[in-house]
Amino acid sequence: MTESDLNYWKATLNGVVPEHLVTPEVVALRDQQNKMLNLMAKKNADYGNAFNKGCNKLGYKYGLARMYDKLNRLIHFIEDDFNGYNKPNVEDETMFDTIQDLGNYCNMLLAWQASSYGYEPTIPLTG
Repeated sequence: MTESDLNYWKATLNGVVPEHLVTPEVVALRDQQNKMLNLMAKKNADYGNAFNKGCNKLGYKYGLARMYDKLNRLIHFIEDDFNGYNKPNVEDETMFDTIQDLGNYCNMLLAWQASSYGYEPTIPLTG
C-alpha cells in the first residue's frame, strides 16, 4: 500500500477511525467488511430477511443458533483439514465462506438488537 493510498483511506475513514489509527490492517479490515456487507445484502434479498424475522419471532437466541451452526461448520472444516481430509461434500463452500457467514451473523445480531431496542444507528461518512 502506497502512502497515497493510505492518505486516501485516512480521508475516507474520517469520522469513523481517528486518522493516526488508520493502518494497512485497518484498510484491509474495512475492505473485508465491505465484501461481507455485499454478501449479506445479497443473501438477505434471496432469503427474504429470514434472520431478522427469526429474531423478531424467537428472540436473540435465534441469532445465536445461526452462529452456532456456522461455528460447528467451521470446526468441521478445521478437523477435516487437521485429519488430512479436506474435500468437503459441499464443494462450493470454503472455510473462508463460513467465516464470512459467521461474522455476518454476529453483526446482524448486533444490528437487530440495536434496532429492537429503539437504537438508531449513526451512519458516518465513509466516502
